[in-house]
Amino acid sequence: MYLHVVQGLAAAGGGVEKTLQEQSEEVRSALRIIYTTRSFPSHPVAAHPRVPKDIREKVSRALLSMNNESEGRARLKNVPVEQLIPVKYDDYAVMSSWGIEKYWQPVSGD
Repeated sequence: MYLHVVQGLAAAGGGVEKTLQEQSEEVRSALRIIYTTRSFPSHPVAAHPRVPKDIREKVSRALLSMNNESEGRARLKNVPVEQLIPVKYDDYAVMSSWGIEKYWQPVSGD
C-alpha cells in the first residue's frame, strides 16, 4: 500500500506504525500521515459463539502458552508477532464509535 501511494497508484491507504517503520526513509518521507487511530491490540483471535466455552478456553491457553516456549516464540516471530496477549471485547469497544457497523457486527459473549 505504501508503495502504491508513493507511486501515485492510490490516493491514500491505511497501515500500521510497525510496517510504516519497515519502509525505507525515501518511502516514509514521501508519505503524509493524515489520521492516526487510538492504539489497541492488533490481530485478535475470535471464536464463533457456537464453539463451546471449554474448547475456546483450551485454544486460548494453547496460544498463550506459545509465549513461554522457545519453539512457540520462534513460530510467533514468523508471523510476525512478538507476544500473544489475552484481550476482551472491551479492548475493541472503541471501534463501535467509528461508524463501521455495516462491516463489523459485535457479538457479546463471555
